[in-house]
Amino acid sequence: MKLRDVGELGFLKLISKYVDDPGFLKFGDDASDLRVDGKSIVVTVDSLSEGSDKLPGMSYQQFGWKCAVYSLSDLAAKGAKPLALLLSLSAPSSLEVEDAESIVKGFSSACRKFNSLYIGGDLGEAPEVVATSVGLGVAGRSIIPRSGARPGDLVAVTGYFGWTGLAFKILLEGFPVKDEQLKRLALRSVYTPKPRVNLGVALAESGVVSASIDSSDGLAKSLHELSRMSGVGFEITELPAPPRLKRYAEERGLELFDLVLYGGEEFELVVTVRQGMWPQACRVARAAGGRLLRIGKVVEENKVYYRSKEEERVIPPLGWSHFER
Repeated sequence: MKLRDVGELGFLKLISKYVDDPGFLKFGDDASDLRVDGKSIVVTVDSLSEGSDKLPGMSYQQFGWKCAVYSLSDLAAKGAKPLALLLSLSAPSSLEVEDAESIVKGFSSACRKFNSLYIGGDLGEAPEVVATSVGLGVAGRSIIPRSGARPGDLVAVTGYFGWTGLAFKILLEGFPVKDEQLKRLALRSVYTPKPRVNLGVALAESGVVSASIDSSDGLAKSLHELSRMSGVGFEITELPAPPRLKRYAEERGLELFDLVLYGGEEFELVVTVRQGMWPQACRVARAAGGRLLRIGKVVEENKVYYRSKEEERVIPPLGWSHFER
């Protein structure tokens, strides 16, 4: 049996018996936590490979930046304040020194931008470039799991979706976009994404959020992960796309449903807001320099679907999964 036969979730289920759960977070969440002197040290790890993750036109500096963002975004989803990141860089001996340095420079730049230390890591040789980020953060007792959503909670996101979906169509399918400004907005979303660090910490400390996940695997996949771990369902009533992208999709005959739900790598947070706390949650978000966009509600029935005035349709659990290409 090959990894492709079981897929990412199947393999995680297989190895779960070997993994310890020493803290509040359980195996399958964005990160793990350890209690130390009354505080939770939150740890996360992410790997990017050049063959799978370095997009056409992406510089090595942007590749390094994005590697750091993966870990920073996972920490943000748990409400953990980032402390430090480490980078393990493996590369072929034929890689130009300038390119290897650019990866580290990009990684370090992201750390500085989002108030985290870059404290070193490891260097090794491999057939292709592989960058692995280890993120360390700290939280009080306010860690946000994936498993806390309850019926009646509201579903919200911390920003718009759809730009990355358009960017992947441009880069991977050769989709022509004549509007240069629109094209720059789309490409920037995948070349230099930004994690919602301050917002994640503020939402956790305020206690207004019951569950949270970062959307690096796409909005649909993220909703299904929250649904699976919380044992609830979601009724989505709004597609959180920017107005400009909505108009463009309509003009060009693009399916907005797919751009928003199945783009991936947005690095926004998908959260459930406790009943009766929506006004407070919005105030917390604004004070942290961010925002919340309400997109639906948590329901008892364990299914994920979109409902508008015209239709109701199931949201399949599609999105990025390792080994399933």
